[in-house]
Amino acid sequence: MLSAMCSTNGLRPITRPSDRLNIYREDPTFFQEHFANYMVLKMDFADIKMQSLREFIHSFRRMVNRLFSEHPYLLRSPKLRRSDHQKFEKYSFPRCQMSHKDLASGGRVLSQLLFKHFRKQSILLVDNVDAPAASLALCQDTSNVAHILTVISKFIAKLLRNNHQVYRALFTGVLTVADVYTREADTLDHRPVFGDARIGPYFGLTDHEVRELMVKSIRHDKLDEARRMFGGYKIKDSRESLFNTKSVTKFAADGEYSRGIKTPPYLLELKPIFEYDIFGKVIEDSLEGETPVTLRLQFKEKHLYMLKPLLDANLLRKQSKDHLLGLQYKLFQYLLEYGYYTVRDYVSNNAVRVIVPNLEMKSELKRLIYTRKFFVDKFRIEESTLADYLMAIDMLTKNRTSFETLCASVAGIFAHNMPERSFEVQGPLLAYPALCPGAFEEVYSELHSERDRPADVFIRRNDGAAIVIGLTLDGDPFESLKQIIGRGYYKERVERSRRKIYIGVNVDTNNRCLISYLWNSEDLANAENVSFTADVRSHEYGSCPSSTDRLQ
Repeated sequence: MLSAMCSTNGLRPITRPSDRLNIYREDPTFFQEHFANYMVLKMDFADIKMQSLREFIHSFRRMVNRLFSEHPYLLRSPKLRRSDHQKFEKYSFPRCQMSHKDLASGGRVLSQLLFKHFRKQSILLVDNVDAPAASLALCQDTSNVAHILTVISKFIAKLLRNNHQVYRALFTGVLTVADVYTREADTLDHRPVFGDARIGPYFGLTDHEVRELMVKSIRHDKLDEARRMFGGYKIKDSRESLFNTKSVTKFAADGEYSRGIKTPPYLLELKPIFEYDIFGKVIEDSLEGETPVTLRLQFKEKHLYMLKPLLDANLLRKQSKDHLLGLQYKLFQYLLEYGYYTVRDYVSNNAVRVIVPNLEMKSELKRLIYTRKFFVDKFRIEESTLADYLMAIDMLTKNRTSFETLCASVAGIFAHNMPERSFEVQGPLLAYPALCPGAFEEVYSELHSERDRPADVFIRRNDGAAIVIGLTLDGDPFESLKQIIGRGYYKERVERSRRKIYIGVNVDTNNRCLISYLWNSEDLANAENVSFTADVRSHEYGSCPSSTDRLQ
């Protein structure tokens, strides 16, 4: 979720003059009055390095130096006094000595010099305003955090408070935690993009816009698919919902889904907390329902340190139940602000119920939580049980016994903890093979939105054999097999192989696995069936066929 903080008296856009622009057509007088009428001070807080106090000061100074270096004419401006020229030199040249107090005054000084030269106010644009705070929240050494926060806070406050040389200001970022140093500039108004019906539509595509996009791309037949895959972002006090702009435009251009989202580095640093017995279970549960979250709207320095247990799984397990719930809310707030969730209902100003907005984000959440250890902990099995499943796929032959072994290995995964929801079965059977580099030549699963389509995956073994597996819970494996064949799932991939294996798998709540399969045939009349019921007490399945049994 993108959020914006703007000066309370509003924001005016600046763009190129053209009678073809909507802003010009809607209000030519406004456009002519404001276009190219202000100097722009633009900064990116992602350039600020937080590894140490030394790195922070150097990178912050470089950012201020760049601000001044964009206006070299000020050094020769006859409208400035000698003392003003000296100030400009001081901030322009990195070798000049500068106290931290002077550094924090850099933005205000430049806005004053620009006003003296042009007799016009400036507009301030700051991107990634949350980047320093996000880094500080995860740093191990907190001895310099207070000092760093003071420098950033004073820099922003001096730029905005009682500074009439700045006409408007816009700060954009993702995480609300930036409040820890923007709060002092009391002229800023924090506005979550999806929490404001006036600005939300400017940061995502509306349903009407996506409909037009799909028609122009001659993909109008894929509109419903696009809605389920990329839409669903709710705007407070509005019936409108938004689409992920980048993903849906790429989908319209290509006609198929290809992953374009990168996991934020900040979340990668929190990877240990996505284990099943920490927060992995509650995130997996959230894939198919609402989750209550209490949001923190204001941050102080002490709130940054509250996140430190998230870095240490052992420390996290020692927290009280109430503290863990608070950390869970904090994690879900971060995931909400990164776009993995959207607010479905506002219970109060800071109490909400969130849902996963679309299939794309559901897939991304699975990428965050699913690991080998996740499945071992969830299903209370040994790693060797998962390895047996991969080996059974790798050792499939025309021999019926090899499919019985596969059936047994599937039943063994769920012998101690039988899932109640279909997506829980999909994780170890469909997602796990992709987590094992080198096990297979290719593992590919389409992100699709067909409501009646079984969960499925394509696997190309290292010997070139193509395998398509369709999966159901408490269903009919033959129906899955029928759909795989009838609708030609992964057809282009399958046709490149000489050996083709189609498998319908069903797991039921009686710890039984049923499989319908075809070997090098697409004639459903040739389908064969095998079944296996796991014995929880013995948990033994027989051995996999040796590699010499495999057909060449």
